[in-house]
Amino acid sequence: MEKRFPSVARYLKEIVGFELWARAHFPSKRYNIMTSNIAESLNSMFKKAREFPVVALLYAIQAKMSSWFSDRRKIAAGIKSPITPLMEEKVRERWNEAETFKVNQLNAMEFDVRGDLIEALVDLSRRSCSCKVFDLEKLPCSHAITTYNSGKMDLYSFCAQCYKSNA
Repeated sequence: MEKRFPSVARYLKEIVGFELWARAHFPSKRYNIMTSNIAESLNSMFKKAREFPVVALLYAIQAKMSSWFSDRRKIAAGIKSPITPLMEEKVRERWNEAETFKVNQLNAMEFDVRGDLIEALVDLSRRSCSCKVFDLEKLPCSHAITTYNSGKMDLYSFCAQCYKSNA
């Protein structure tokens, strides 16, 4: 980026700072959710109800939230996987990719994972991979999944609690 857009690169580095625009440098956990202003979203949802007295607005909010919770409860009752459906889909995609890698176990918890063009170091004790996907998403990357396949470990035990369907 510095070669093509030096002024933008300088702005992002010096004025904004990496931690505000690059997820890898954000100082705390983001849980893979990027949000905009939630107040604006709710305001647009209750645009008509805001024209009525406060009590009517509160009833509208309560009805909408009850509907959301009811819908989510029905969905949650049908989940059979230890992690949420969206994260289960991600893990399945990564599982397919992981089948192409070769694993060399370095010690009890560290593995060297190699593919055609890729090499990664996985440390299960730290829940970390040199590709940084495992570190950032708190969900095993394809390299980490390869190590679970070779060691017959429980993949779901390495998923962050926020992704668990029983959380």
